[in-house]
Amino acid sequence: MVLGLVAAAMAVMPAAAGETVSVRVDYNGGSLSQPYFDVTLGGATYPGYCVDLSHGISSGTYTANVFDPNDPAGPDNVDNWGNMDRAAWLMNQGFLGAPATAADGTNLGTYNSCDLQVALWSLVDANASPAEHCDGESAARVARLVELAMDPSHEGFTPACGQLTSLVLEPTGDEQVLIIFGVPKTCSGQITVEKVSGEQVVDFPFAASWDADGFSLKGGGAEGPVALSVGAGLPVWVEELVPAGWSLDSFACVDAAGVPVGAASADPD
Repeated sequence: MVLGLVAAAMAVMPAAAGETVSVRVDYNGGSLSQPYFDVTLGGATYPGYCVDLSHGISSGTYTANVFDPNDPAGPDNVDNWGNMDRAAWLMNQGFLGAPATAADGTNLGTYNSCDLQVALWSLVDANASPAEHCDGESAARVARLVELAMDPSHEGFTPACGQLTSLVLEPTGDEQVLIIFGVPKTCSGQITVEKVSGEQVVDFPFAASWDADGFSLKGGGAEGPVALSVGAGLPVWVEELVPAGWSLDSFACVDAAGVPVGAASADPD
């Protein structure tokens, strides 16, 4: 079985590919509004889904080998490992509890945990899912989820900044395989702030999200590059505090090649 974990407020994944970990699995009792399982790893609990119909798993604590969904090969019990990237995409979209709409706009109701569970089986298991394995799915909603996941643009999916990273857990003892989702991907990079002015004496003060004390630059001066690691949803900003008697002629936010990115704004106050 594979479990997909969806959402947690942690900065890093609780394990890495190639490690062996202890994991706690608890069945959610068939609730359609909750993920199939609760999976506890590294002190945090994640939602989970099964992706291995050929093996069973009961609530309990297991020792598991860790894989990354983008590894070239995975656990033997996952039949279609090549679709694990699409499974990772599916679990990143927040479908549980969201409105379901067919390609032609038809209202299909609301996605529930069984819809997601059967869609995952359809993606990564070689066997068709018997109805008794998950009571409550809609064939139309499942087909739509699979259709979306199989879009060519989702092949090779890896999470972008702020999307959920994932791990695949293979319990020892020939149990079902688990896949966990839940830690927003952190982005990193460098920022350089440059000030160009015809006056080389005046200090121009700046405030910045990465510098509690701020800094100052003279005309023609630069600060950085500042190495940053930014978590999901966290803005990066810098503000020039223009001295009295001075005004900004222009400003821009550009990448290393000078191409405009992000947003820049001015407040005359």
